Amino acid sequence: VRKGQPLLRMYSPAIASAAAEYLSAFSGKAASIPGSRQRVMNFAVPPEFLTHIETKREVPLTFTWTAPRDGVVLERNVVDGMRVVPGDVLFRIADHSVVWAVVDVTERDLAAVAKGQPVKVRVRSYPDKEFNGVVSLVYPHLNPATRTVNVRVELPNPDFLLRPDMYADAEINTGDQVPVLTVPDSAVLDSGDRQA
Repeated sequence: VRKGQPLLRMYSPAIASAAAEYLSAFSGKAASIPGSRQRVMNFAVPPEFLTHIETKREVPLTFTWTAPRDGVVLERNVVDGMRVVPGDVLFRIADHSVVWAVVDVTERDLAAVAKGQPVKVRVRSYPDKEFNGVVSLVYPHLNPATRTVNVRVELPNPDFLLRPDMYADAEINTGDQVPVLTVPDSAVLDSGDRQA
């Protein structure tokens, strides 16, 4: 779904009552208008609902509830004519444009990991593709069974190739960004009193 796309049309006695009170405030004291408007807004109604009341001076019988963001509908628990109560989950919408990879880091390697470090992630579905992200959180608790700590990596997912619950391998760049000179151990000549 896209942000603003209609999901359902709804009638609510509680919202209709608050909206009628707001409408009647226009013919009464001006001081009561902000409070009445706030009571309607507390129901998280769409702005168009308030605009309709303010411009046409009538309470709409039903109103359209729209998607709050772009995303994928994970759950749809509503059908035509259904009665819902506060707290019911009607839709679950997830935005997969940014995903998290939760990486297990061993206890001995934990000191080298910090928020903001670059991470390269490879998933088994796309072995030749590399996804770049950053460490966004090092969780505060250690898993005593595995002696690891969860590290959250945020990954941009513009093509929606990454999906929840995929297995991945992560490479966290923990080294210093300053280049250093290195040589293999086999290149060192040991004469006894000195190494060259």
